[in-house]
Amino acid sequence: MPPTSDIVIIGGGVHGCSLAFQLAAANAGSVVLIEKKHIAAGPTAQSGAMIRALYTEKIYTDLVSASTRMFEQWNEVVGGDAGFVQQGFLRITDTLDAEAIGGDLELTRQSGEPFEILTGDQLAQLVPAGQFTDGEFGILFPTGGYADPYKATVELADAA
Repeated sequence: MPPTSDIVIIGGGVHGCSLAFQLAAANAGSVVLIEKKHIAAGPTAQSGAMIRALYTEKIYTDLVSASTRMFEQWNEVVGGDAGFVQQGFLRITDTLDAEAIGGDLELTRQSGEPFEILTGDQLAQLVPAGQFTDGEFGILFPTGGYADPYKATVELADAA
């Protein structure tokens, strides 16, 4: 490890490695990342890495929107394959209440992320093996998906 640095990041999870990548890409100075075990050793490796712009805080919907664009161009931006699968994200619910669905659809709309509210009949067509009760409907986020949290974090660290 170098004896001095302009920036020291403690923690080699996805947040620390992403920060290191962004700072290095911006030529922000000498960046050192410190991790006591190994890259993605903590909660990052246990993440489901779901990607959907459904949150109750605007900053999170904006971050997911920007992250989705990054995942869509991962090889060009970071290099490699983050295991991103963009098959969409479907929330099945009987209400549009933000607390019940885990996010505010108006914030999702403001972030520019598309979504579609599906009727019970549309759900049955989309998921033929599914069993839906009266009053249930779906919220489909077509740009949603998931990534491999370990691969993405290691690639961010390597690129930094």
